[in-house]
Amino acid sequence: MAGALTSRGQWRWCFLLVLPLGMVSIILNLLVIPSLPAWPIAEEIESKLDKKLESWTKHSWKDRPIWLKRALLVDITGYFLITSALVCFILAVQWGGDAYAWDSSVVVGLFVGFFALTATWLFWEWKTTWPLVLPRVFLDRTVAGATTMAMLNLMCNLFAATYLPVLYEAGRGVTPLKAGILVIPFLMSVVVSQALQGFMMTWTKHFWTWGLVAPAFLAIGGGLLFTVGGDAKSSTIIGYQIIYGIGIGLIQNVPYIAVQVDSAPEEVSSKIATVSFGQLFGGLCGPVIGGAILDSELTTRLAASGVPDSVASAVKSSVDAVWELNEGHLRDKVIAAYIASLGRIFIASVPVSLIIIIAGACIRNVRLNERVH
Repeated sequence: MAGALTSRGQWRWCFLLVLPLGMVSIILNLLVIPSLPAWPIAEEIESKLDKKLESWTKHSWKDRPIWLKRALLVDITGYFLITSALVCFILAVQWGGDAYAWDSSVVVGLFVGFFALTATWLFWEWKTTWPLVLPRVFLDRTVAGATTMAMLNLMCNLFAATYLPVLYEAGRGVTPLKAGILVIPFLMSVVVSQALQGFMMTWTKHFWTWGLVAPAFLAIGGGLLFTVGGDAKSSTIIGYQIIYGIGIGLIQNVPYIAVQVDSAPEEVSSKIATVSFGQLFGGLCGPVIGGAILDSELTTRLAASGVPDSVASAVKSSVDAVWELNEGHLRDKVIAAYIASLGRIFIASVPVSLIIIIAGACIRNVRLNERVH
């Protein structure tokens, strides 16, 4: 759908369509998901909050409504600290090597800001009454492994979802609509493998092994996509897509199942939130890191191939400019540079897969019918 809208110059509708779809999602959530009572606030936390509020207001807070106390416990400071840190990181990666040199004061300052704000956030989370992430969660190996796995898996997912269409557009000159159609095998392999794995987990009561085996498909698929050249057959690329997608799909369920099985019921929501945060951070990193790799590699390869600066600037700004060049040696150089640069993004999935395996090994091996109570 996005490809069709973009091909017709109606790309804004890609965002406008989110509004009715989001409304339908909200209505379905209200109708289908049961409303359960919230877990009570721990006595220790409530007592600590009451004392803090009493010292500020000089009034007793023991008999105040529980909803008001919950509202005051929301960690607004922690939210702004970690959000600011992420903004610094994203800008540093996006601007580095493009708008500014990697060793420029702007990029270095942004990285310093990211680490400083993250350190401040961790300290704040350790000291605040009711943190965004419970301190003991940082020390839980299952949560650490699951969060890392979810983060890196979505990052690799978006490597493919974002840059496979670019591979077709730059290498074959197809429209965004056709490029979107050509990556359907990847998307379907993710969905189908994830669904089949869910059935197999239910049947075998095991999930842990998947965290060690599934990344192998991801690494193999990424390595194969790295080898794609300008003369590769569509069937070959589709096969590589499917292998890559199987790896993504088989990893997808593991982090969330792990934290549910290896947690006490009252801790599940906070641990799932931690994993979701890590996953969304990976989603932010995927396009940004992929874009940084593409821009850096493309700049280097176009310059090494003797492509004029005006042409290099045009094709870096828009992939459509590649096939607007006159057929000949110059266009062939640009296409080759584009495909080779995109290959660097896909090959990054190989070392990332190894990290996912290590993260999976950190997760405790608990059978689904042995859930912690």
